[in-house]
Amino acid sequence: MGSLDRTEEGTGLLKRVYCSPSEGKSPLADVPFSPFSFAVLADLHLTEPGTAGMDKLRRAVSTLQNQSRVDFVLLLGDILWHGSTPELEELLRPLGVPCFVVPGNNDSRHWTEQERQTPFYYSFVHKRCLFVGLNNVTATPDFNDHRGDLDDAQYRWLCSTLESHAAQGLKHTFLFAHIPPLREHVLPSFRMRVDASQRWAYLCGRYGVTACFFGHIHQPERYTVGDTECLTTPSLNWNFQSSDPKDPEFTESGRSGSGAFATVDVTAAAVEYLLHWRRGTKL
Repeated sequence: MGSLDRTEEGTGLLKRVYCSPSEGKSPLADVPFSPFSFAVLADLHLTEPGTAGMDKLRRAVSTLQNQSRVDFVLLLGDILWHGSTPELEELLRPLGVPCFVVPGNNDSRHWTEQERQTPFYYSFVHKRCLFVGLNNVTATPDFNDHRGDLDDAQYRWLCSTLESHAAQGLKHTFLFAHIPPLREHVLPSFRMRVDASQRWAYLCGRYGVTACFFGHIHQPERYTVGDTECLTTPSLNWNFQSSDPKDPEFTESGRSGSGAFATVDVTAAAVEYLLHWRRGTKL
C-alpha cells in the first residue's frame, strides 16, 4: 500500500473518533511516487432517522471492495446526525485501509467544551503527495449555523505546514475539509466566511495546491480557484434535488435518497475524480 507519514498535531480527532491512520511512518525521501487511488466519502449522516445511513455505508464499502483498489479513505465530516457511532470503525474495517476523518458541523454539535478547544487538524504524506485535513466548522451547538471558518491558530499551522513541505519535491498537495469556500453568485450560508475563504484561496495559489475536497452542501460541485481544482463530493446518504416535478428524482421534500462517493486516481501529471452514484432510493 505504501507508507503513510502523518504529523502529530490534531490527532485527537483521529483517536477520539472513528478510525486512526496507519501508525507506520517513513521519511518523505524514502517514499517514491507511483500512481495511486483513494476514496472520498462525505456526509454519511449515519444516525439520521429514516435514512438507512449505515446500510448505505455498508453498500459503499462493498462497492469499493469489489470495484476498486484504494490506498486510503478521506471522510469529509457529518459522520453523525445525533449521538455517537461506535459502529463506524467496524463498518469500515473490511476495506483494510487507513481512514482519515475531518469533522462536520453536525459532528461538532455533540462535542464537549474540551473537545471544542482541541485542534482537530493534521497532515500526512503518501508517495510524495501532501494531504492536509482541516477543521473549518464553527463548533457551535446552533443547528442552523452551517457556515465555516478557519481560526488564526489553524491558519498559522497550515501556513507552517505548507511552507515546511514546499521544498520537499512534492508531486501534489491536497487539502480537505467539510465546508467549501465562498463562490460568486452562490448563497453564503453553507460556505466558509469571507475572511476564511480569502485565506484559503491565497494559500492555494501561493503553495500550488493541486486540489481541495469538500462535502457539506449535499450536491456535486466542481470549479477552479486559480490553478486549484475544488471538488465537492455529494452526500453518501441523501442529496438536494431538482424542484421540477418532471425530474425522475423529484421528491416533495426536495431531497432524494440517491447518494454518491468518489474515487480519485493520482498520477504525476493529473488527478482524475470520478463519482459513483447509487440511484433510486427516495426518502
